[in-house]
Amino acid sequence: MCAQFTFLLDDIGIPKDYRHMDGAGVHTFKLVNKAGRDTYVKFHWKTKQGEVNLLEDEAVTVGGGNHSHATQDLQDAIAAGDYPEWMLYIQVRLLADSFYVAIYISPPYHPQAIILAPFVFSCY
Repeated sequence: MCAQFTFLLDDIGIPKDYRHMDGAGVHTFKLVNKAGRDTYVKFHWKTKQGEVNLLEDEAVTVGGGNHSHATQDLQDAIAAGDYPEWMLYIQVRLLADSFYVAIYISPPYHPQAIILAPFVFSCY
């Protein structure tokens, strides 16, 4: 919870809409390969549209005019054929590497974690 609070109070800004924001899963998942080896993973999304944020006065105007502006923007873009894309990253920690790290807590990034090759996905 502490890491989520620090993200709340950082200088990243208020996302303009869903198409222009990155994402990080809160939960840690355990994947097991064919050999039975455990791996703990977290998923992260990086927008290919570029990260765009609003200033406070812009956010008040946009959000005050339409509280669902981010959803509306996403629906309008898809309807117009402008399909947003994100890069999907998988953050991996082997069980042996995770022994001293609290892997079940919510910070989206663990220290010294390995990020595998990204995957691309689109909304269509």
